[in-house]
Amino acid sequence: MSTVGYIYPCPQCGAHLSGPFNGCAACGYSFGHLVAPTSPEAQNKMADHKQLLTRGTISLGGKPESNASFDYYGVANLTDLVRFTITYGHRSQVSSGPGRTPSDVIAAFVPEIIGSGVSRYTTDYQPCSGLCIISPASTKWGHPFPVLDKWVTSKFAGQTASCFRCGDPTPFAQPVCPKCYGELGNDWRNCL
Repeated sequence: MSTVGYIYPCPQCGAHLSGPFNGCAACGYSFGHLVAPTSPEAQNKMADHKQLLTRGTISLGGKPESNASFDYYGVANLTDLVRFTITYGHRSQVSSGPGRTPSDVIAAFVPEIIGSGVSRYTTDYQPCSGLCIISPASTKWGHPFPVLDKWVTSKFAGQTASCFRCGDPTPFAQPVCPKCYGELGNDWRNCL
């Protein structure tokens, strides 16, 4: 079940880290702002992604394609989900809008439902098992959110990655292959 030897970059300074993420000794980066945001901008984003808990519904609310909210399980496990995603998730960038600098993202799927989402392309709620962290180093804009598989496959179309344990190819945001996941006891928390 070892994850020894896996190296990944700090979201803030890029220092090489190993072991499950608990912070960066090189720059002092911590992920507290992702779990309990303090900036009004990030608090508003988190409120959007907790609307299922508070309103019992999810709306597109001006989002062009999809929107998703955490369920109780997702909120209860948010700290571990963020740590798992920072440690093993796949990194990329998404457009922040015309003429803006692209935003850094880290995305990872776990094999458990952490929320639900709606889409212009479906007529009912879809389960979410993916977590995406946008602008992870930004204490003002950084926030995690559950994502629909369709959103990930369209946003990162053509991108592939690899299993963090064996290096075999995986789809983007799938940090561990089925074989290695079985060797990890079929529980993503065993990686932490």
